[in-house]
Amino acid sequence: MNANTAKVFVFLLGSGRYVRIYHILGYDGRVLLGRRSHRSFMKSMNRLSGTALAYHQGKGNRSEEMNNIKNTIYLKMSSVLIVATIGCLLVAVYLRTKSNTNMYQFLTWDIFLAWVPFIISSTISYVSNRKLTRTSIALVGVMCACWLFFLPNSAYLFTEILHAFRYFDPQGETKFWVNIDFWYSLSLTFVLAILGLLLSICSIHQIHKLLNKRLNPFSGMVVVGVVLLLSSLGVYIGRFNRWNSWDVLKQPGLILKDIMTDLSAGNSILVEFVAMVFVIQVLGYITLRILMGKSNNI
Repeated sequence: MNANTAKVFVFLLGSGRYVRIYHILGYDGRVLLGRRSHRSFMKSMNRLSGTALAYHQGKGNRSEEMNNIKNTIYLKMSSVLIVATIGCLLVAVYLRTKSNTNMYQFLTWDIFLAWVPFIISSTISYVSNRKLTRTSIALVGVMCACWLFFLPNSAYLFTEILHAFRYFDPQGETKFWVNIDFWYSLSLTFVLAILGLLLSICSIHQIHKLLNKRLNPFSGMVVVGVVLLLSSLGVYIGRFNRWNSWDVLKQPGLILKDIMTDLSAGNSILVEFVAMVFVIQVLGYITLRILMGKSNNI
């Protein structure tokens, strides 16, 4: 074995392994290499070892850097969503004050419920990235169940668009679209729809990152697809059957009965509505992954 062959052999096995090769070669190896070749061989291996150590340290630093970038992106996005939430609430207060009615009074509760899944998924992500214990694992399991029950409340804000037309008479003598309050109302519900969809897909994205650590990519995507489908069905149940998230535990039989009744009805919109919300959420989710992938190569 010459020095060049030994170098290639050690390099293929991995840096830091030359000590093992040294012992395998033993005395005969040193004789074959010669004193000068042996010293040159050892210097080369030391350089390889140092290079490998620097590589692994750089890899670890890059991983930490990517995590910091991800956290920064979520913080910035959360800040934007908080500002949008405050803006929507202020516009709703303005419209109530100007019209001297209780219009959009329900938005405060609906927006709060829409934030719940994102808060839960953020907590799950935080706990999962720490050292897991039996207690924390049990806590994460409970939070995941709660997250799934509350998730439809985020995308539910998409359906608030209908309220832009609820307070205006389309058959009136005056065209409602020349009323500035209508445009305030339309802008409010439009931003609400975007806010709800962003809260939904950002929350799912956080859970998807955790799934990728435990499942292969295909299985993770299947789980996300099922979650998006259940979320879309939950939006339908909340908007048309008027059930709440906690009713899934309190009265699951009645909810299932309503779904079966709607499916069997001749003029049912259940399948089409659920498919529409599902497609909208999928497109939003794909867009989010593309944008975040360009930002930090995830």
